[in-house]
Amino acid sequence: MTAGRVVWGAIFAGVVVALVVQVLLTMLGAGIGMATLDPASADNSAASTFSISAAVWWVVSGIIAAFAGGYIAARMSGRTAPPTGARKRASRGSRRSAAVPGGTSAITIGSRRT
Repeated sequence: MTAGRVVWGAIFAGVVVALVVQVLLTMLGAGIGMATLDPASADNSAASTFSISAAVWWVVSGIIAAFAGGYIAARMSGRTAPPTGARKRASRGSRRSAAVPGGTSAITIGSRRT
C-alpha cells in the first residue's frame, strides 16, 4: 500500500461506526432525560436545566462518536507507522516531550543526545 492512497473502505467503516455510536449515545441521553421527568408531579427541574444538559450531552457524545469513528478508520486503513517518523524518533529514548494541540512540543524532559 502506498503512502498517498486513500482507503475508502476504512473511511466508510469509520463513518458508519461514528453514526452508530452517535445514535446510541443520543438514545441513551434521551432515555436518561426522560427518566428524570415525572409528569404526575410538579417538582420537575426547569426547562433551562434540561436544555443545558442536553447540549452538553450532545457535544460530549459527538466527540466520543468522532473519536470512535476516527479510531476505526485509522485501524482499518492498514498503515502501521506514521509517515512523519515520529514513532521512530520517540523509540530511541533520547528525549521525551509533551505535545500541545498545535503540534509543537512544549516540555522536553531528559538528556538530548544527537
